[in-house]
Order: sequence, then structure tokens, then C-alpha cells
Amino acid sequence: KKVNPSIITLVQKIDDKLKIKLNQGGLKLKDWVDNQEQWLCNNADLVFASAPGIVKRLNSWRNDIEYLPNAVDFEKFDHQSKLEEPSDLKGIPHPRIGFSGAIDTYKNNIGLIEKSAKTYPNYHFIMIGPEKVSDPNLDLSNLKELNNVHFLGKKPWEELPAYFDHFDAYFIPYNVNDYTIGTHPIKYFEGLAAGLPTITTLSAVKDFDPDGYTTQDENQFIKNIEGAIKNDSEKRRQKRKQLAKKHTWSNKVDKQLELINSKLNGQHNL
Repeated sequence: KKVNPSIITLVQKIDDKLKIKLNQGGLKLKDWVDNQEQWLCNNADLVFASAPGIVKRLNSWRNDIEYLPNAVDFEKFDHQSKLEEPSDLKGIPHPRIGFSGAIDTYKNNIGLIEKSAKTYPNYHFIMIGPEKVSDPNLDLSNLKELNNVHFLGKKPWEELPAYFDHFDAYFIPYNVNDYTIGTHPIKYFEGLAAGLPTITTLSAVKDFDPDGYTTQDENQFIKNIEGAIKNDSEKRRQKRKQLAKKHTWSNKVDKQLELINSKLNGQHNL
């Protein structure tokens, strides 16, 4: 049974970790997911995980988890010439720091977004995505009162590359908690594929960060936004694109098939 949203909002002010568990459908549902993961690890011949945090959790049941991070539709975000600027971006000044995805507290650190916007009143923070998906009573009024934070609403994924083409940086201001520790968001490589300096709190992507803009320290995160804007260059943009190009869906599937065939061949030889 889903927990009452008003209870979730109250818990939000008291205990973030408990709030996340309740927000995902109640404590019983979390236990069900844990049991299903354990069953999978005990019965599958091969298990893939897309983030180090997931590998660590699944290692409780087996130690041969294959780590394959998420990937990107590279050609969708890599353009020789910029796509036409979306009409709802045209009136927003540069520099623009973009975000795309669900705007909710179980993932996003709303306070960190607010601090960032207040620290850089001349930077403009573009928020694309649905609001309050899992958190219907989320209060975004403080953010919406800021002149340099712009909520553009939900967009089809196919339209996002045009927005990325006209951002100056991209940020993923996630909370660090039991949920996000297992997150390796696809949007991270999308930012790199567009050549954007991408600032995030997620340690899962640290090994794929060409700029050193990954940190769980909020003050450093905010400083990294300024660094991303001031220190960007065409050389850096090309370096990001080349890194993202190594992590296409095709390459990921090829690696998965290689591991599956190796496992099957090993069993056949037995």
C-alpha cells in the first residue's frame, strides 16, 4: 500500500533515508525488491550491474557481478552544427546550466540547486522534466521565486539534444543516499556526448569524468559550476565527446554478448 504523501512530506523534514524508503512504495516493497535481487543472484548464471553501488550490494550474495555502466546514443547528441534553438530557451541569457529528468527530492538535492542559483545570480539554471512525480507535496516555491531558475516542463526525449546544444554546462545535483548510490544515469554520457562540462555528485561516474567535476561535497560542487563555465574550451569539449563515444549502446551490448558467449562456452566445455 502506498504511503500517504503528507506523511512523506513530514518525514522529508526529519529523515531523508526513511523518506526515500517510504516514497518508493513503502518498506514492504523495498523488502520485496531486496528478496527478488537475492533470488536473481542465487539463480542466474551471469549478473550485470550498471553502477558500482549496485555491484557492492549484490556482492552480498555473489562476488562475480559484471559491471557494465550505462551508455549513450552518441549520434543523437553529437552534432557538427547546432540544432535550432528551442523557442522557450531563446529569451534566457547565457551562461546556461541545464538539467533534465524528474524534479523530485528522492533523487535531486533541491537545496543544492537553490544554493547554486543564489551563488551565481548571473548564471541561468534550466530545469527540464516533470515535477513531483513521486513527491506530490514537494515545495518548489523557493526555487521558482528565483529569477535565474527556469522550469521548462517535461519534454520528449527526442527534443532534448536541441536543448543540450544550447546549454553551456550540464549538472546532476543528486542527493547521496541509498537510492542514488546505485545510480549511473544515462544523462551523464548524454552531457559528455554534447561536449558539455558535466557537474555531478555521483561517485559512480568518477572514473568517466574528464574534468574532475564529480564531488559529493556541496561547496566544491558549487565551485565546479563556475569552473565549468570559466575553463571550458573546444579542446575540452572534444575530449568529452571522445570519451562518450566509447560508451555507446552498441559497445555495451557487444561486451555483454562477449561475456554471455564466454559463459556459455565455459559451461559447454564442462
